[in-house]
Amino acid sequence: MTRVTLPLAQPPIISYLHHAYPLSVVSGREEVLPWLYSQYVQLRCFKDVHAYKYRDLFNFYTTSSKMLEIVPHLQVERIPKSFIMRWTGDPVQFLTESIDQGYCCIIYVRQHYHEKLFYFHDVDYTHELMIFGYDKEEKQFDLYGFNGDDNLVKFRRSFDEVIELWTRTPVEQEWQAPVNLIRYNPEGSFDFRIDNLADVIEDYLTGADSTLRFMLWKFPVDHESAFGIDVYPLVLQMLNEVERGELFLDYRIYHLIWEHKRLMTERLRYLENKRFLSSDRLWSVRYEAVENTALAIRLGVLKAIKTRSESDLSNLKRLVGQMVEQEVELLTGVVQELRHISANGADAAGEPYAQGQKA
Repeated sequence: MTRVTLPLAQPPIISYLHHAYPLSVVSGREEVLPWLYSQYVQLRCFKDVHAYKYRDLFNFYTTSSKMLEIVPHLQVERIPKSFIMRWTGDPVQFLTESIDQGYCCIIYVRQHYHEKLFYFHDVDYTHELMIFGYDKEEKQFDLYGFNGDDNLVKFRRSFDEVIELWTRTPVEQEWQAPVNLIRYNPEGSFDFRIDNLADVIEDYLTGADSTLRFMLWKFPVDHESAFGIDVYPLVLQMLNEVERGELFLDYRIYHLIWEHKRLMTERLRYLENKRFLSSDRLWSVRYEAVENTALAIRLGVLKAIKTRSESDLSNLKRLVGQMVEQEVELLTGVVQELRHISANGADAAGEPYAQGQKA
């Protein structure tokens, strides 16, 4: 075949590519929803803001920093870049034949940015880039990534340009060494458990250190992090430092907060539709107020980045406090209802419910 493009869905999270790429492959399928709505509840922020301000400062907490490892509906193959370069002789052939087998190819490339999202200025930055198609007649790859305005878009580049960019990118960290091949795994499954979901929402509400849940198989790496609700005092601290001119206003944090609230609204709606929550109590409708406040914060950050006005920054701090107050009240009620359902073995309508069933 001379022209192949693999299907991609709109991912519910785009703030970081390590979330967006696997989600773009598995999203849009009903069977993925039990896993999706059991994830992306907990937030994590490093306490040493200045040490991590250009790195992974604020993010969702997952059991692995490599999201590809924890998506049950994803088939993943990791091929060392050095192996491909030494033994295949033709990286274009390797990538196109991988696409022929249904795999999207995630490579790591270093690019120079004169300005990126208001905080990177004249820097070389290594990031993921996903190849999801090709045209042999035009000698072009179909790519999915951020453009110069940091919008996640599909675009095309020549074989030569992509291979040259990839081959001259040095491997400086372990995660940059492989080419990650990912495709949808129709055999994947996930057992949805109400008690587990109640646990992780409660962790979020109490600011619990979620790494402690995984000490039996993974040594916690986030000792110096705040979790859940406890991330918001750090957000307010950062806004105070922005006001004093000591820190830049990082849009990514507020976009991710909005994605967290938007996904929570969808999660509550899903639970109501599956009768794991009572639709009479309008949890999802009431939570939309939290989502809308998060959206107002996100839009306010874009304005404040340009104005730097004290009044705009003060308004952001007020909105963050309002959002947290709204959210804690609502999610506390959600956890109580989920605990009741879990303890009684029946859904919100009183029908028998077995823990571990596929939702």
